Amino acid sequence: MRLLWTQWIFEYKILVDILPLESEELGNGMPLRVERLIDLVFHDYVNERGLDRFRRDILVRLVRKDIGLSWFKQKLTKRIFEDIQPLTEDEWNELVDNEGKSVKTERLFELNLIIANLYRLKNIEKTEEVIK
Repeated sequence: MRLLWTQWIFEYKILVDILPLESEELGNGMPLRVERLIDLVFHDYVNERGLDRFRRDILVRLVRKDIGLSWFKQKLTKRIFEDIQPLTEDEWNELVDNEGKSVKTERLFELNLIIANLYRLKNIEKTEEVIK
């Protein structure tokens, strides 16, 4: 959608005002709590094992579909951090079964995008540190 919006703005010379979200939920379709938990899982893994190992162990396996939604469920519903409450089973089920319809494929895609973007940002940060 972002590509389409960019194309439309460019082609039709449209000025767009982007308003901040009023709600903390659904910044990009995913509840912010889920995004925060994924961020914590990502940073915990990278701090413990390193960025290259994250790419090899997680990203490559996600692309090959060796791991998927069940991996995310395990990470988001299991207590990994003492001070952070994981998702309950009901919250997880609500996430992948929105309004009575299964959205598992869509959620897996969104979760993959979030974690790949975290990797990309961390990789850029790492590259900038090397340049300095």
